Amino acid sequence: MLRIFFIAQRYAQQQVKKTWVHRLSRLTCYSTALSIAVLALVVSTMNGMTHVFQALFDRDRAVLKIIPKEGKTFTENQILKTKIRQLPSVQEVVELLEERVLLQYNGIQILTTLKGVAPSFVQSEGYKQYKQIDLDAKTFFASKPKIAPAIVSNSLAKRIKTTPDCSTALTVFYPKNQGLSISLDRFYKKGMLAVCGAFVTSSQKEDKLVLVPIGFVEQLTNRLQQRTAWELVLPEDARAQTKTMLQKLLPPELRVVERCSQNEARQKAIFVERLSVYFVFSLVVMLACLHLFFMLCILILEKQKDLSSLAAIGTTSNQIKQIFIYTGLWISAEGVCYGLGAAWLLGKLQQTFGLLTLYTLPHQGPTAYPVEMHVSDFLCIAGGTLIASLATALWPAKKAAQIAYPTKNEVCVRDLQYTKA
Repeated sequence: MLRIFFIAQRYAQQQVKKTWVHRLSRLTCYSTALSIAVLALVVSTMNGMTHVFQALFDRDRAVLKIIPKEGKTFTENQILKTKIRQLPSVQEVVELLEERVLLQYNGIQILTTLKGVAPSFVQSEGYKQYKQIDLDAKTFFASKPKIAPAIVSNSLAKRIKTTPDCSTALTVFYPKNQGLSISLDRFYKKGMLAVCGAFVTSSQKEDKLVLVPIGFVEQLTNRLQQRTAWELVLPEDARAQTKTMLQKLLPPELRVVERCSQNEARQKAIFVERLSVYFVFSLVVMLACLHLFFMLCILILEKQKDLSSLAAIGTTSNQIKQIFIYTGLWISAEGVCYGLGAAWLLGKLQQTFGLLTLYTLPHQGPTAYPVEMHVSDFLCIAGGTLIASLATALWPAKKAAQIAYPTKNEVCVRDLQYTKA
């Protein structure tokens, strides 16, 4: 085995004689390194951009959220809620009941989301991240449901041209579970809201959000003791441990989702984009493997005398195959090491010095491209490249063994050619 590996290393490097086959092998190695470095840097940049997007758009989401596996709502369970509150890292359980409604004001009609919140909402991540919100919990949750106070998003307030002075009365309509009717009042259930505040959010999804007491939404939708979700207030570093305990505690009809998984549409978009990047740059890696294929074929043609000598000293057909397979893997492994090393070095330089910038803010200066390198990505790239190189080297290795140990028909044809010559 050591002899075979030594021969493969000599074929791959050929340090003594700088032949054109050696230059072709170096070209194959460096093309593999370049494609690997580009792929690793692009994937690392995507990791960084994903982290930035999560920090910008997911900071007002709960660290962990309990939602139903099927359907939109689940029944309130005080015993389960008490058990969740007793977990070591859970600080509070925030009850939510959301529904889409039709909002009307001064002839303007807008489809919006009515978010019913419990008094514990003031401890949630969403309340902490909403800007310019002034919520008096005692007044907000003590009002009668028919004249419930409401806090609207700033963009919605501008769109309906209202001011948060508690004198603006909004009308909301929710469809009844009855047959069709010509009368609007018979077809919809109506409720009144007094706008008492406004907030600014970074999430585009919440541009048309209205915060109201949860009791108002229960009466409007006739969903007493029903909840859309439970948001858990806990430290970020306790997320994994708490999620494991919750999975053992929750009934089969409920599931727990993390902050990054709560926006399923964006997660699918990121997955498709990531898959597309892997596919496109995998084609570049395939081109490097094509270089390897032709290099091995030319190497076999140059080493025909060596193959005959190896066969004469007792080297088996499988060992000759292994020599060329190891040669291809050696060249590919060199390219992988060079490429990943270059990608790691450039990534560290970008993280430290910010060589490339996204944009420049007036008071903060330039913002560098985010780069986040994961060991799992590097291992995946290296493993995929080596497997592709192994598959590429199989056919040339098989041909090398056939040249070293030709069949009887091939020997007869070759002798006949020599006789005619």
